[in-house]
Amino acid sequence: MTHPSRGRKFLGNLSYSITGQVVTLAAGIVTSIILARWLGPDLRGELALVLLLPSTLLALLTSGFNAPIVHFVATGEWPNQRITANVTGIGTLLAALSIAVGCAAIHWRHLLFPGISTPLLIASLGLIPIQVAQGSLNAILIGKQAFRRSMLTNLIVSPLQLVINLTAVVYLDLGILGAFASTLLCGLVGTSISATHVYREVGVGNFWTWPELSIAPLRSAITYGMKAHVANLAGFLNYRVDMFLVNLLLGTAQAGFYVVAVGLAEKLWILVSSLAGVVFPTVSAEAQSDPLASAQFTSRIAATMLCLLSLAAIVMSLTAIPFINLMYGAEFAKAGWVMISLLPGITLLGHAKLLSNHIAGIGHPEVNAIGASLGVVINIASNFALIPRYGLIGAGISTSVSYSIISFYCYYKFVQLTGVSYRLPLIPNGRDLKLAAAKSTALARRVRPWQ
Repeated sequence: MTHPSRGRKFLGNLSYSITGQVVTLAAGIVTSIILARWLGPDLRGELALVLLLPSTLLALLTSGFNAPIVHFVATGEWPNQRITANVTGIGTLLAALSIAVGCAAIHWRHLLFPGISTPLLIASLGLIPIQVAQGSLNAILIGKQAFRRSMLTNLIVSPLQLVINLTAVVYLDLGILGAFASTLLCGLVGTSISATHVYREVGVGNFWTWPELSIAPLRSAITYGMKAHVANLAGFLNYRVDMFLVNLLLGTAQAGFYVVAVGLAEKLWILVSSLAGVVFPTVSAEAQSDPLASAQFTSRIAATMLCLLSLAAIVMSLTAIPFINLMYGAEFAKAGWVMISLLPGITLLGHAKLLSNHIAGIGHPEVNAIGASLGVVINIASNFALIPRYGLIGAGISTSVSYSIISFYCYYKFVQLTGVSYRLPLIPNGRDLKLAAAKSTALARRVRPWQ
């Protein structure tokens, strides 16, 4: 992995990934501001909870599906002629199961989603097959390390969603219905674009195949996927259980404040997510040839990122309240303090994301499952203890504590599994920082996909 040609390939893939993330970030922030200002805290909270139903179902039932796609496509265990048949067969089954469970959840809506529109909850189930398809198609592209194609989807869909929200919510004044329709339409567009890219990547004859549930690929996907599923499910619960509990204990208006704080704080992960997305397929494809060099490479990236994330978190803490007052309005001011309480945990979990993707890439997703599950238990318990007493700040502190515990566990297991020194993933040396500056300059020059 440290060979110059591999480094150039890694940098190129990273540049494409970052480009997509930056466009998504910019469009997402503007969209978030529009929705907050035009919908207000109550409707913004209701929209977040409506969209939380399909995303929760997908996390509960399908979140381990994409990891084996990336892994087996990257390693070559799934040849081109079988990829789409395997993916569509398993994906169809999981989407149908998710919709069935969603119907049951809507039956108990008064308990699970008090005060939320029933027609919107029913309509939200239509997002499930779209998101399953888009996620699996993107996983194929990542497994193929076709990051440029994956980036192009983001370059189209994220600005499109911004434009549609401006039209539907601001100009046509359709409110929450317009915002939901924007999500649905952009999901369809994104899936269509991703399907076109996969069609070109795997070949014409290999793309148009009937869905199958062959025993061998199904068994391998389940074996790897169940371990990844537990990790992803627990991770999702860590990310979103606090929102459920805020809505349950404090109401939709407070959930509206909280979703703004979480959305802004998680923007700290933009570069980490890009790096982690490139590390996973790269490690899956190359770690067997030189596992120690691969681990050292990941460690140096992680240490440098921890330093950068810490500096960025300090800047965000100092500017959170004036930024939210200026962009979202004074009624969202309390979201700034919540954002500050979230940043320590988000910083540490950003570091853990890189290490956990390496762990999954070398075939140990069960390690991530244990750490994430531990975090869920702590998150739920601390939220019930702190939200009634401290409100939104209590939810932010609880989440930050659970993220920190996951990070410490992941760091310990990474060192144990790879054999690198305890210092290497934590403390960057001067050469790494200089290299990061040089690579950032080179990266800025490469992030020009239109040339």
